[in-house]
Amino acid sequence: MGKGKLFAGGTAAAALGALKAGSNALEIKVTNVWVNRLIGDQQPGATRIAFSATQPYRADSPLLPSGLLGPVKVVTTTPGASKEWFR
Repeated sequence: MGKGKLFAGGTAAAALGALKAGSNALEIKVTNVWVNRLIGDQQPGATRIAFSATQPYRADSPLLPSGLLGPVKVVTTTPGASKEWFR
């Protein structure tokens, strides 16, 4: 069950409504930035996935940093606890 989508860095999500007693599973899906997808489509033998009115990038254009950049924390807390971890 999807409970949250976050876009951009420096964000956090609470899973309070999605948790149940016992075991829970957390799935994190990471996507690439659009620029890297356009560069990937320019690679020899690549099947084009993205389309753009212009072609501003070439196969040798540098890729931008993407994905989970920096530390990722999964934090447990109790109801009413300080929200200091949320920064």
